[in-house]
Amino acid sequence: MYILLVILYLVFNIAGLYLIKISFNSIENFNFSTKLVVEIFRNIKLLSGLFMYICSFFIWLIMIAKSELSFTQPIIIGLIYISTIFISFLFLKETLNYLKIIGIILVGVGIILLIISR
Repeated sequence: MYILLVILYLVFNIAGLYLIKISFNSIENFNFSTKLVVEIFRNIKLLSGLFMYICSFFIWLIMIAKSELSFTQPIIIGLIYISTIFISFLFLKETLNYLKIIGIILVGVGIILLIISR
């Protein structure tokens, strides 16, 4: 059950952030105004992204209620970090340099050590 929650959390969180990012990229004048608010509520991708991100929050609440916070928090944050870099590289054409790769490796090692220590 825990692994299913982790997968659901990652999918909803990363997909929500991706949709929010591409939606805000399409808004030309990003000045806080009533026009921006109207444009936000008319943007189905943005609303979908917000919905998915909010769903990920509720999945997060279930996860921390049913597991040790000192175990769940670092693993999830690490997986979000790694997933965000890969999604940004693949779909948003962001750069992937050697420092990010080293960071991914170190975070991956940390996640493995946490899982082994449990």
